[in-house]
Amino acid sequence: MTTHAFRSLLGLVVLFLGLAAPADAGGPLALRASGQPFRWPNGGLMIPFNPDQGGLGPLNNAQAIAQTTAAFAAWEAIPSASATHVNAGTLAVDVDETNFVPFLNATAPDGLSAIVYDEDGAIFDLLFGPDSGVLGFAGPEWLNPATGEIIEGFSFMNGGSLLGMNAFPVAEFLSVQVHEFGHYQNLAHTVVNGQAAGFGDTTGPTPFDTFPRPASFANRIETMYPFLFVNGGMATPHADDIAFFSFLYPEPTFASSTGTITGRIRAPNNTTPVTGVNVIARNIANPYDDAVSAISSDFAVSYAPGQPFVGVYTLRGLTPGASYAVFVDTILEGGFSTPPRSPLPAPL
Repeated sequence: MTTHAFRSLLGLVVLFLGLAAPADAGGPLALRASGQPFRWPNGGLMIPFNPDQGGLGPLNNAQAIAQTTAAFAAWEAIPSASATHVNAGTLAVDVDETNFVPFLNATAPDGLSAIVYDEDGAIFDLLFGPDSGVLGFAGPEWLNPATGEIIEGFSFMNGGSLLGMNAFPVAEFLSVQVHEFGHYQNLAHTVVNGQAAGFGDTTGPTPFDTFPRPASFANRIETMYPFLFVNGGMATPHADDIAFFSFLYPEPTFASSTGTITGRIRAPNNTTPVTGVNVIARNIANPYDDAVSAISSDFAVSYAPGQPFVGVYTLRGLTPGASYAVFVDTILEGGFSTPPRSPLPAPL
Protein backbone atom coordinates (compact mmCIF):
# COMPACT_ATOMS: atom_id res chain seq x y z
CA MET A 1 0.00 0.00 0.00
CA THR A 2 1.14 3.53 -0.71
CA THR A 3 -0.07 6.80 0.71
CA HIS A 4 0.09 10.35 -0.54
CA ALA A 5 2.36 12.53 1.57
CA PHE A 6 0.90 15.41 3.54
CA ARG A 7 1.35 18.43 1.31
CA SER A 8 2.06 21.86 2.75
CA LEU A 9 2.58 24.68 0.30
CA LEU A 10 4.69 26.68 2.72
CA GLY A 11 7.42 27.99 0.48
CA LEU A 12 10.89 29.40 0.83
CA VAL A 13 10.90 33.19 1.07
CA VAL A 14 13.77 35.71 0.66
CA LEU A 15 15.71 37.99 2.99
CA PHE A 16 18.90 39.83 2.20
CA LEU A 17 21.66 39.53 4.78
CA GLY A 18 20.51 42.57 6.46
CA LEU A 19 17.25 41.88 4.57
CA ALA A 20 15.58 38.02 4.25
CA ALA A 21 12.94 35.77 1.81
CA PRO A 22 10.63 32.92 3.13
CA ALA A 23 11.20 29.17 2.55
CA ASP A 24 9.48 26.25 4.29
CA ALA A 25 12.49 23.58 11.87
CA GLY A 26 14.16 20.68 12.75
CA GLY A 27 13.07 17.12 12.36
CA PRO A 28 11.31 15.36 9.51
CA LEU A 29 8.45 16.46 7.31
CA ALA A 30 6.79 13.03 7.27
CA LEU A 31 6.63 10.34 9.97
CA ARG A 32 5.68 6.70 9.50
CA ALA A 33 4.98 6.46 13.25
CA SER A 34 6.23 8.29 16.31
CA GLY A 35 10.02 8.19 16.24
CA GLN A 36 10.11 6.78 12.69
CA PRO A 37 10.74 9.28 9.86
CA PHE A 38 10.24 8.26 6.26
CA ARG A 39 13.47 7.86 4.28
CA TRP A 40 14.40 7.21 0.68
CA PRO A 41 15.33 3.50 0.40
CA ASN A 42 18.78 1.89 0.50
CA GLY A 43 20.30 4.54 2.71
CA GLY A 44 19.40 7.16 0.13
CA LEU A 45 21.54 5.61 -2.59
CA MET A 46 20.54 6.78 -6.08
CA ILE A 47 17.64 9.03 -5.09
CA PRO A 48 15.97 9.80 -8.44
CA PHE A 49 14.77 13.12 -9.80
CA ASN A 50 13.04 13.98 -13.08
CA PRO A 51 13.64 17.55 -14.27
CA ASP A 52 11.18 19.55 -16.32
CA GLN A 53 11.69 20.21 -20.05
CA GLY A 54 11.41 23.99 -19.77
CA GLY A 55 13.56 26.84 -18.56
CA LEU A 56 13.69 28.58 -15.21
CA GLY A 57 13.41 32.35 -15.55
CA PRO A 58 16.45 33.43 -17.62
CA LEU A 59 18.00 29.94 -17.39
CA ASN A 60 17.51 27.64 -20.35
CA ASN A 61 16.68 24.00 -19.67
CA ALA A 62 20.30 22.81 -19.66
CA GLN A 63 21.28 25.57 -17.23
CA ALA A 64 18.33 24.86 -14.96
CA ILE A 65 19.16 21.15 -14.84
CA ALA A 66 22.81 21.98 -14.15
CA GLN A 67 21.77 24.07 -11.13
CA THR A 68 19.48 21.29 -9.92
CA THR A 69 22.29 18.77 -10.24
CA ALA A 70 24.63 21.08 -8.30
CA ALA A 71 22.00 21.48 -5.57
CA PHE A 72 21.65 17.74 -5.06
CA ALA A 73 25.46 17.51 -5.09
CA ALA A 74 25.60 19.86 -2.07
CA TRP A 75 23.80 17.19 -0.02
CA GLU A 76 25.76 14.36 -1.60
CA ALA A 77 29.03 16.05 -0.58
CA ILE A 78 28.28 15.60 3.13
CA PRO A 79 30.88 13.00 4.20
CA SER A 80 28.88 11.67 7.15
CA ALA A 81 25.87 10.86 4.94
CA SER A 82 25.37 8.08 2.40
CA ALA A 83 22.80 9.63 0.04
CA THR A 84 23.47 9.90 -3.68
CA HIS A 85 21.27 11.21 -6.49
CA VAL A 86 20.57 10.42 -10.12
CA ASN A 87 18.86 12.26 -12.96
CA ALA A 88 16.31 9.60 -13.94
CA GLY A 89 15.29 11.39 -17.15
CA THR A 90 13.34 14.50 -18.04
CA LEU A 91 9.58 14.73 -17.80
CA ALA A 92 7.60 14.02 -20.95
CA VAL A 93 6.21 17.57 -21.07
CA ASP A 94 7.20 21.16 -20.41
CA VAL A 95 5.14 21.85 -17.27
CA ASP A 96 3.33 25.21 -17.12
CA GLU A 97 0.15 26.73 -15.70
CA THR A 98 -2.01 24.70 -18.12
CA ASN A 99 -0.83 21.22 -17.16
CA PHE A 100 0.81 21.35 -13.70
CA VAL A 101 -2.00 19.86 -11.59
CA PRO A 102 -1.10 16.16 -12.13
CA PHE A 103 2.43 16.94 -10.92
CA LEU A 104 1.14 18.72 -7.82
CA ASN A 105 -1.76 16.43 -6.92
CA ALA A 106 -1.09 13.08 -8.55
CA THR A 107 -3.79 10.45 -8.06
CA ALA A 108 -1.31 7.53 -7.94
CA PRO A 109 2.44 6.94 -8.11
CA ASP A 110 3.69 7.31 -11.67
CA GLY A 111 7.37 6.47 -11.33
CA LEU A 112 8.35 10.13 -11.56
CA SER A 113 9.81 12.53 -9.01
CA ALA A 114 9.16 15.80 -10.80
CA ILE A 115 11.32 18.89 -10.51
CA VAL A 116 9.02 21.50 -12.06
CA TYR A 117 10.55 24.68 -13.47
CA ASP A 118 7.81 27.32 -13.46
CA GLU A 119 9.57 29.32 -16.14
CA ASP A 120 7.69 32.62 -15.79
CA GLY A 121 6.07 32.16 -12.35
CA ALA A 122 2.53 31.63 -13.68
CA ILE A 123 2.01 28.49 -11.55
CA PHE A 124 3.13 30.27 -8.37
CA ASP A 125 0.86 33.20 -9.19
CA LEU A 126 -2.09 30.80 -9.38
CA LEU A 127 -1.18 29.04 -6.13
CA PHE A 128 -0.04 31.95 -3.98
CA GLY A 129 -1.09 35.12 -5.78
CA PRO A 130 1.09 37.61 -7.69
CA ASP A 131 4.31 38.79 -6.05
CA SER A 132 3.99 36.30 -3.19
CA GLY A 133 7.75 36.12 -2.68
CA VAL A 134 7.57 32.32 -2.53
CA LEU A 135 10.62 30.89 -4.31
CA GLY A 136 9.90 27.16 -4.22
CA PHE A 137 8.38 24.23 -2.38
CA ALA A 138 9.12 20.50 -2.23
CA GLY A 139 8.75 17.32 -0.22
CA PRO A 140 8.11 13.59 -0.35
CA GLU A 141 5.11 12.87 -2.60
CA TRP A 142 4.31 9.16 -2.22
CA LEU A 143 5.16 7.05 0.82
CA ASN A 144 5.07 3.35 1.73
CA PRO A 145 3.87 3.11 5.36
CA ALA A 146 4.65 -0.62 5.49
CA THR A 147 8.37 -0.09 4.84
CA GLY A 148 8.82 3.54 5.90
CA GLU A 149 10.21 4.40 2.48
CA ILE A 150 9.72 7.43 0.29
CA ILE A 151 8.62 6.25 -3.14
CA GLU A 152 8.50 9.54 -5.02
CA GLY A 153 9.24 13.21 -4.36
CA PHE A 154 8.36 16.49 -6.03
CA SER A 155 9.54 20.09 -6.22
CA PHE A 156 8.35 23.31 -7.85
CA MET A 157 10.76 26.21 -8.55
CA ASN A 158 9.57 29.76 -9.20
CA GLY A 159 11.33 31.04 -12.31
CA GLY A 160 9.23 34.19 -12.19
CA SER A 161 11.22 35.32 -9.16
CA LEU A 162 14.26 35.54 -11.46
CA LEU A 163 12.59 37.94 -13.89
CA GLY A 164 11.71 41.64 -13.85
CA MET A 165 12.95 44.72 -12.06
CA ASN A 166 13.13 43.06 -8.62
CA ALA A 167 14.57 39.79 -9.88
CA PHE A 168 16.15 37.43 -7.38
CA PRO A 169 19.86 36.84 -8.17
CA VAL A 170 20.22 33.83 -10.47
CA ALA A 171 23.37 32.52 -8.76
CA GLU A 172 21.66 32.72 -5.35
CA PHE A 173 18.83 30.52 -6.64
CA LEU A 174 21.17 27.60 -6.04
CA SER A 175 20.46 28.14 -2.32
CA VAL A 176 16.73 27.85 -3.06
CA GLN A 177 17.20 24.52 -4.82
CA VAL A 178 19.47 23.14 -2.07
CA HIS A 179 16.86 24.11 0.52
CA GLU A 180 13.98 22.57 -1.40
CA PHE A 181 15.87 19.35 -1.99
CA GLY A 182 16.34 19.13 1.76
CA HIS A 183 12.54 18.95 1.99
CA TYR A 184 12.53 16.49 -0.91
CA GLN A 185 14.65 14.17 1.26
CA ASN A 186 12.36 14.69 4.30
CA LEU A 187 14.11 17.50 6.17
CA ALA A 188 11.88 20.15 7.74
CA HIS A 189 12.76 23.69 8.75
CA THR A 190 15.31 24.50 11.44
CA VAL A 191 16.20 27.55 13.53
CA VAL A 192 19.77 27.98 14.81
CA ASN A 193 21.36 31.23 13.60
CA GLY A 194 18.76 32.56 11.18
CA GLN A 195 16.62 34.33 13.78
CA ALA A 196 19.64 36.09 15.28
CA ALA A 197 20.72 37.18 11.80
CA GLY A 198 17.40 38.40 10.48
CA PHE A 199 14.90 38.96 13.28
CA GLY A 200 16.97 40.41 16.13
CA ASP A 201 16.80 37.27 18.28
CA THR A 202 19.25 36.84 21.13
CA THR A 203 22.20 34.43 20.83
CA GLY A 204 21.24 32.64 24.03
CA PRO A 205 18.11 32.25 26.13
CA THR A 206 15.98 35.41 25.98
CA PRO A 207 16.83 38.12 26.98
CA PHE A 208 20.53 37.23 26.98
CA ASP A 209 23.05 37.64 24.17
CA THR A 210 25.13 34.87 25.68
CA PHE A 211 27.61 34.75 22.80
CA PRO A 212 29.15 37.83 21.12
CA ARG A 213 27.61 38.34 17.71
CA PRO A 214 29.90 37.63 14.77
CA ALA A 215 30.93 40.41 12.42
CA SER A 216 28.85 38.62 9.78
CA PHE A 217 26.39 35.73 9.73
CA ALA A 218 27.35 34.92 6.12
CA ASN A 219 28.02 31.18 5.74
CA ARG A 220 26.60 30.61 9.23
CA ILE A 221 22.89 30.40 8.43
CA GLU A 222 21.32 26.96 8.28
CA THR A 223 20.19 25.86 4.80
CA MET A 224 16.84 24.69 6.17
CA TYR A 225 15.95 28.01 7.81
CA PRO A 226 12.52 29.02 6.48
CA PHE A 227 13.78 32.33 5.11
CA LEU A 228 16.50 32.68 2.52
CA PHE A 229 19.24 35.24 3.14
CA VAL A 230 20.75 36.54 -0.06
CA ASN A 231 24.53 36.30 0.22
CA GLY A 232 24.05 34.14 3.32
CA GLY A 233 25.94 31.14 1.97
CA MET A 234 22.91 28.90 2.44
CA ALA A 235 23.77 26.70 -0.55
CA THR A 236 26.31 24.98 1.72
CA PRO A 237 24.65 22.89 4.45
CA HIS A 238 25.36 24.11 7.99
CA ALA A 239 26.28 21.79 10.90
CA ASP A 240 22.60 21.67 11.85
CA ASP A 241 21.55 20.53 8.36
CA ILE A 242 24.42 18.04 8.23
CA ALA A 243 23.49 16.48 11.58
CA PHE A 244 19.89 15.69 10.68
CA PHE A 245 20.63 14.67 7.10
CA SER A 246 23.32 12.29 8.40
CA PHE A 247 20.81 10.86 10.88
CA LEU A 248 18.38 10.11 8.06
CA TYR A 249 21.04 8.73 5.68
CA PRO A 250 24.05 7.87 7.86
CA GLU A 251 27.44 6.64 6.88
CA PRO A 252 28.32 3.67 9.13
CA THR A 253 30.44 5.70 11.57
CA PHE A 254 28.15 8.72 12.00
CA ALA A 255 26.42 7.61 15.22
CA SER A 256 29.59 6.28 16.86
CA SER A 257 31.70 9.32 15.99
CA THR A 258 29.30 12.06 17.15
CA GLY A 259 27.42 12.86 20.33
CA THR A 260 23.74 13.36 21.12
CA ILE A 261 21.75 15.12 23.83
CA THR A 262 18.17 14.00 24.47
CA GLY A 263 15.65 15.46 26.88
CA ARG A 264 12.03 16.40 27.38
CA ILE A 265 10.55 19.88 27.67
CA ARG A 266 7.99 20.11 30.47
CA ALA A 267 5.64 22.83 31.63
CA PRO A 268 6.41 24.69 34.87
CA ASN A 269 4.42 22.03 36.77
CA ASN A 270 7.30 19.66 35.81
CA THR A 271 4.76 17.14 34.53
CA THR A 272 3.04 18.23 31.32
CA PRO A 273 5.20 17.81 28.19
CA VAL A 274 5.36 20.84 25.90
CA THR A 275 5.36 20.73 22.09
CA GLY A 276 6.96 23.24 19.75
CA VAL A 277 9.86 24.55 21.84
CA ASN A 278 13.05 25.13 19.88
CA VAL A 279 16.14 23.76 21.66
CA ILE A 280 19.59 24.93 20.55
CA ALA A 281 23.03 23.58 21.49
CA ARG A 282 26.02 25.86 20.84
CA ASN A 283 29.62 24.73 21.15
CA ILE A 284 31.04 27.22 23.64
CA ALA A 285 34.30 27.38 21.67
CA ASN A 286 32.57 27.71 18.26
CA PRO A 287 29.01 28.86 18.94
CA TYR A 288 27.79 29.67 15.44
CA ASP A 289 29.52 27.14 13.21
CA ASP A 290 29.05 24.19 15.58
CA ALA A 291 25.44 24.56 16.64
CA VAL A 292 22.41 22.33 16.19
CA SER A 293 18.73 22.45 17.07
CA ALA A 294 15.60 20.37 17.54
CA ILE A 295 11.96 21.15 18.25
CA SER A 296 10.24 19.35 21.12
CA SER A 297 7.78 16.69 19.85
CA ASP A 298 9.27 16.79 16.33
CA PHE A 299 9.13 12.98 16.24
CA ALA A 300 5.61 12.70 17.65
CA VAL A 301 2.60 11.80 15.54
CA SER A 302 0.18 12.88 18.27
CA TYR A 303 0.94 15.82 20.56
CA ALA A 304 -1.40 14.65 23.34
CA PRO A 305 0.33 14.26 26.73
CA GLY A 306 1.31 10.65 27.32
CA GLN A 307 1.81 9.85 23.65
CA PRO A 308 5.27 8.71 22.44
CA PHE A 309 7.93 11.40 21.91
CA VAL A 310 5.72 14.26 23.11
CA GLY A 311 7.97 16.97 24.52
CA VAL A 312 11.10 15.03 23.50
CA TYR A 313 13.99 16.63 21.63
CA THR A 314 17.26 15.11 20.41
CA LEU A 315 20.30 17.15 19.39
CA ARG A 316 22.55 15.16 17.04
CA GLY A 317 25.93 15.45 15.39
CA LEU A 318 27.71 16.95 18.41
CA THR A 319 31.51 17.14 18.53
CA PRO A 320 32.92 14.58 20.99
CA GLY A 321 34.69 16.19 23.93
CA ALA A 322 33.26 19.66 23.24
CA SER A 323 31.26 21.68 25.77
CA TYR A 324 27.85 22.95 24.68
CA ALA A 325 25.45 25.54 26.03
CA VAL A 326 21.91 24.17 25.64
CA PHE A 327 18.92 26.51 25.86
CA VAL A 328 15.32 26.91 24.72
CA ASP A 329 14.21 29.61 22.34
CA THR A 330 10.92 30.88 20.94
CA ILE A 331 10.45 30.50 17.17
CA LEU A 332 9.61 33.96 15.89
CA GLU A 333 8.70 33.46 12.22
CA GLY A 334 8.26 30.77 9.58
CA GLY A 335 6.29 27.63 8.79
CA PHE A 336 7.13 24.37 10.55
CA SER A 337 5.97 20.76 10.48
CA THR A 338 5.86 20.82 14.32
CA PRO A 339 3.61 23.65 15.58
CA PRO A 340 5.81 26.22 17.39
CA ARG A 341 4.94 27.19 20.96
CA SER A 342 4.77 30.94 21.48
CA PRO A 343 5.05 32.37 24.00
CA LEU A 344 6.99 29.82 26.00
CA PRO A 345 5.42 28.73 29.30
CA ALA A 346 6.30 31.15 32.11
CA PRO A 347 7.89 29.94 35.36
CA LEU A 348 5.54 29.33 38.26
